[in-house]
Amino acid sequence: MTDFDDLIGVPYVEDGRDPGTGLDCYGLVLVIAERIGRRPEWREVPFSSRQAGDVLALSVLGVPGHTGVVIDAERMIHAARGKGVCVERYTGVAWRRRVSGVFRFV
Repeated sequence: MTDFDDLIGVPYVEDGRDPGTGLDCYGLVLVIAERIGRRPEWREVPFSSRQAGDVLALSVLGVPGHTGVVIDAERMIHAARGKGVCVERYTGVAWRRRVSGVFRFV
């Protein structure tokens, strides 16, 4: 997967689609899709088949509504309120139970 270090620290902005001004979680997915030359269209794959660049659909308080992009078998990049764009482990108990689907760009 392409290096996205320049996105780390971009502020969280609701409905944000521009890394220069801020991103929300879906805006980050769109930016990454563009950088890797993919359309923002995907198909679901099993969690066990996830790979770098796949999109994680995450539930917050039981409601779907957050996304992150797989970096490797343990980490994702996502845009979080209060943190901005950051890298976190999604395999720990807190995040793993929130993963509601894994999607691959087509």
